[in-house]
Amino acid sequence: MKIAYLSTDTGIPVLGNKGSSVHVREVCLALQELGNEVFIVTSNRGNYPVDFPLPIYEVKPLTAKLLGSDFRKIITNRRFYKEAGKIFRKEKPDFIYERYELFGFAGIKLARKFRLPHLLEVNAPLRWGPKRRIKFPWLAKSIENRIFSSTRGIILTTRELEEYVLGNGGNKERVWVNPDGVDVDKFHPGISGEKIREKYNLQDRIVVGFVGTIGHWHRVDLLLSVAREVVRKEPRVHFLIVGGAASLASLKEYAVKKKLNGVVTFTGNVPYQEVPYYIAAMDITVLPGTDIYSSPIKIFEYMAMGKPVIAPRIGQLEEIISDGREGFLIEQGNKNQLQECIIKLAGSKILGKEMGQRGRSKVEKEYTWRKNGEKICSIYEKLLTEEKAGK
Repeated sequence: MKIAYLSTDTGIPVLGNKGSSVHVREVCLALQELGNEVFIVTSNRGNYPVDFPLPIYEVKPLTAKLLGSDFRKIITNRRFYKEAGKIFRKEKPDFIYERYELFGFAGIKLARKFRLPHLLEVNAPLRWGPKRRIKFPWLAKSIENRIFSSTRGIILTTRELEEYVLGNGGNKERVWVNPDGVDVDKFHPGISGEKIREKYNLQDRIVVGFVGTIGHWHRVDLLLSVAREVVRKEPRVHFLIVGGAASLASLKEYAVKKKLNGVVTFTGNVPYQEVPYYIAAMDITVLPGTDIYSSPIKIFEYMAMGKPVIAPRIGQLEEIISDGREGFLIEQGNKNQLQECIIKLAGSKILGKEMGQRGRSKVEKEYTWRKNGEKICSIYEKLLTEEKAGK
């Protein structure tokens, strides 16, 4: 089976270092490894130096700011539809798998034109939230409703997205949940973090770490706010913050203000292929905050590396982590609980090891990219069977 993976989201470079970029690549690789042929058509190829063997076709988006984001997306989709049509005539796909983006009608139009099954992946409630700058919300809603009602099936990364999708044209019988995952061959407990520890002079430290693109929703500031008190009670603890974003500068300023020199290390961005070594250098891994619709890849990566995790009791995380087994769940934003959990794990190497082993076992069984790909293929086969039966 030949699969066309579509993404019109200009904010997601396929060859990028963001979690969403990793998601695109890993889903496509999983589908390819299952015996399919996959090619990508995207509005943002990216240029991050990562080894990725699948063909990528880029349709350049419109960038004229004077038109506003709504019209840019609409015109970009019209261009995408035209150019992708040429690519389809060359590649002759059997099936379209598309990552949803606002005003992203190109995939549905291509499915109709080429009479192909179409599956839509929804990763977030894109019309909701205070940060959405939509000039024409009625138009966005209308197009979204038409897309959700026209696709053969919708795949959600978290169950919490059901309300959004079903309230905007989705058919409950055509909606499935398929969480993010991890490549357990790239992320595993056998990887050594000693070189990272040596690099940052952490050989004799209990390392508490965070990895990822640092967004305000990740609440790394909360993690830093407990650092001084944690170190007062457990002097060997050191905090390692891996990743970078616009907010990194303000976090560094906060660390200086709170006199955390010698307590916290900021690495900045690191190549994605080196991330396993940084996690390997950690004794305790933390996701201080997230949003209810997130399926955080970093959690799966932490667990695959055999590390105990501390994360908020919210959304899908309550399904992934059993409190006290693979790690600890805390109330979102609860500084005292975060501090207590870090101190508890810092004081018991055995507890952390046991939690890490259970976490590794859990992701191997339930949360790999291969399982993600298998579910996509099984949904496609189900739809194909129904189509042949005339349903």
